[in-house]
Amino acid sequence: MDYGSFECNVIGWVDKVDGKFQVTKIVLKAKVTFPLYVSHAKVKRVKEMSEENCLISNSIKSTVTTEID
Repeated sequence: MDYGSFECNVIGWVDKVDGKFQVTKIVLKAKVTFPLYVSHAKVKRVKEMSEENCLISNSIKSTVTTEID
């Protein structure tokens, strides 16, 4: 599926856990533009696939969420 553009910013939270600093939460704020003919269902599926195959969330123990504008 083609998309018009993609931009992603990341926000991370660091907390002290058991006396050590640890990244405890990460939010990926993605901005993706699609052509007008792409249905909402396909956009939702792209988000789901992105979450399932995300290198960051598959590599760390912190909570990772994705928000698409």
